[in-house]
Amino acid sequence: MGRKKGNRYRLDSWSDFTQKTDLATWQRFMDIVGEDSTLPSKKQCIKALKHVHINIRDLIDATREDRQVPRFQSRRAVMEYTMRYKKFVSIDEIETGSPMASLLVTCI
Repeated sequence: MGRKKGNRYRLDSWSDFTQKTDLATWQRFMDIVGEDSTLPSKKQCIKALKHVHINIRDLIDATREDRQVPRFQSRRAVMEYTMRYKKFVSIDEIETGSPMASLLVTCI
């Protein structure tokens, strides 16, 4: 799934979700994060994902280990958790407008 590069995970086998893509891929991503995978448009998927607060590295690890992805109450909570436990991913690999980009939280 992800490869560690320094303190960041690389998203090799997640490339479908790190690039702009078709509705079917968005729906598959929705299923992976535990959301309604029958939404009829990318726009609706993006809207639904605004309320999904998960750490991308946890998503990758949970999928690999076949377990639930930990969820947070807010984007701020994800940011604090990400910074505290240094669970970053390489944002260079995530294209704006992709399913994975919808989960990104800026940690400043």
